[in-house]
Amino acid sequence: DACSQMDIRIQKSFKKEMRETIFGMEKGREYDCIQLKGLASDDKFGENNISLLDRLICKGDTTTEKKSIDAILQDTKQIAIEKSNDADSQSNEPKEESIIDFPNFLMHVFKLFYSGVVKDIPLHDKYLLDRYNQLKEAISPIDFFLRLLYCRYVFDRFMVKSEITDNDQSREWSLDKAKASITENRTSLSFAPTFDDAQMQKTAIYALSCLQVSFRQRPYKNFLQEILSWFAKERIEDVESNYIERIHKLMLSEFERSSNDYINLTKYDSSHQGTNVPHYLFNFADYLYWQLKENNELANVSDELREELKLITDTDFRFLNRNSIEHHYPQKRKGEMAKEGVTDFDLNCLGNLCLISKSANSRLSDKAPTDKAALYESRQNLPPTRQIIYATTRNQRTWGLTQIQQHLKCFEELLGTRTKILGAENT
Repeated sequence: DACSQMDIRIQKSFKKEMRETIFGMEKGREYDCIQLKGLASDDKFGENNISLLDRLICKGDTTTEKKSIDAILQDTKQIAIEKSNDADSQSNEPKEESIIDFPNFLMHVFKLFYSGVVKDIPLHDKYLLDRYNQLKEAISPIDFFLRLLYCRYVFDRFMVKSEITDNDQSREWSLDKAKASITENRTSLSFAPTFDDAQMQKTAIYALSCLQVSFRQRPYKNFLQEILSWFAKERIEDVESNYIERIHKLMLSEFERSSNDYINLTKYDSSHQGTNVPHYLFNFADYLYWQLKENNELANVSDELREELKLITDTDFRFLNRNSIEHHYPQKRKGEMAKEGVTDFDLNCLGNLCLISKSANSRLSDKAPTDKAALYESRQNLPPTRQIIYATTRNQRTWGLTQIQQHLKCFEELLGTRTKILGAENT
């Protein structure tokens, strides 16, 4: 029942006594040291942790109604979160939104641990009850519930959440771990950045939010399945020590899977250009631009790309749910294209495209490139690609064939050196 509350961090869903039993009170890691023995993928994971369950029975609320998974899934009410001198929540604490709901999270747990029982386990919740009915007689309930608990702990600590806001443009991402604030009279639950190193924390948030906004639909988060699989098969400490490197490999693998066929084109291809380009390609490119600029890695790039990087003046942008591909040189200028030397290839190539929101695309569709650039001149927190395109347009007072081809060259150089930029050449 506690695991089903996806928008409430798992530690907050247990009363103080149970929380101390499950998540520990080890000095320096209070409430963030899950007390489960062995790997979650072990055949006898549940049996090896029966002692923990026995301790929970002693400290739990015996009046709590026991529910089946069916009942929990059908119950729209949230469990009551304890309000006491334990100070679980602060009045000014932002409300967070999980990137996935409980039914789809269950599908991840089923696929991760029970693919050997039922071979075809998709990550879509519409198959949940069917797969559940196939599995429920074949798996150990103790194994299942403790694996579910473990995955929720990992999910809350190593996956981004987003702050719920009325305006998506002001959305913030968080990546936090639980901690205990201990005073003379009480122990209160609070949260702190998952990684103590500030740059590692920032990099993890950018990388994970890049993946999240590219694959927003809850049933198709293959990247989440991959991340959970690391923690199921290895110790948390071993995964945490090189988490960024693993995420980078995952991002590169996703590029090879979804986007590699859309670069280095030499002639117009309607199926691989324009609005058919995967959104991940644009988000990934923004992440690469950000990596180069944030780490000041300019020595091994061309002069042209180095000049583009100088146009990025703000590296505190956020990955948001931008879901529309915009032609900076507008498609409605078909009549001027021939005399300006812009072909269909140029119009629809990566050098003329950027990812924006649908509402922004509606506002910009009829405007000339110089008007678009002027409109966003004072706007902060734009993604790197848009900063480059708009700054180039303003500086050169135009956007046409020369600017498109120059940006395309830099864009493809950036993507072509992706492995080197992410430090994965020799791994």
